[in-house]
Amino acid sequence: MAPRTDNGATDTVGTIQNLENPLQSAASTRTQPITARHAMTHTQHEPDCYFCEVSAGRADPLIFENRSFVGVFDTHPVNPGHALIIPRRHVVSLFELDEMEQSDYFHAIHGVRQVVETTDLTDLYRNMLIRGDLRERPKDHIETVLNLPFLGNQPDAYTVGNNDGRAAGRSIDHLHVILLPRYIGDVLDPRGGIRNVIPDRAKYHKSALGHSTTMGLSAKQVS
Repeated sequence: MAPRTDNGATDTVGTIQNLENPLQSAASTRTQPITARHAMTHTQHEPDCYFCEVSAGRADPLIFENRSFVGVFDTHPVNPGHALIIPRRHVVSLFELDEMEQSDYFHAIHGVRQVVETTDLTDLYRNMLIRGDLRERPKDHIETVLNLPFLGNQPDAYTVGNNDGRAAGRSIDHLHVILLPRYIGDVLDPRGGIRNVIPDRAKYHKSALGHSTTMGLSAKQVS
């Protein structure tokens, strides 16, 4: 049994040891004792909610746990190490987390980051390609990530985010926080970061604004 910290999290060393076999079942990592209050208020699940299944350890293997959150590697990775942090309780919005969940939130982000940075991601994705539970899922993202030139490098940065609402792009109505490792060269120009979800109004740095102004003047002159 992996040792646990005061707030109920799996000790990082224990978590990393569990990752030595990427095909290990999720059940073997779920050793956290749950109090009566925790059971009543923090394991409420909704039928047919995929992330409720994940948080209960009945889907993708867990790579991190604390009292309020679990972590998994995304099986449709955008970049090597792309991970999700999911509340155990069925919570739709980040703004609905209670005080205990809020206190565990950043602990979970730090814990999952440490797992990302100590995992053999090449081995992880090779095993994803042959995992029985992923047999029916598309593998395009996994195959693409396996061919990226920076696979095997340590992340140069992180994008941490949450699509909080359907208008923001959320597709599953159960909060999931995205921990996305970033690498030099993963996009042509990373400036602006998350602003680029609205590309027409994303650019704010001087060179981009000057380019836009020039283009605008040219368009007027042409017309």
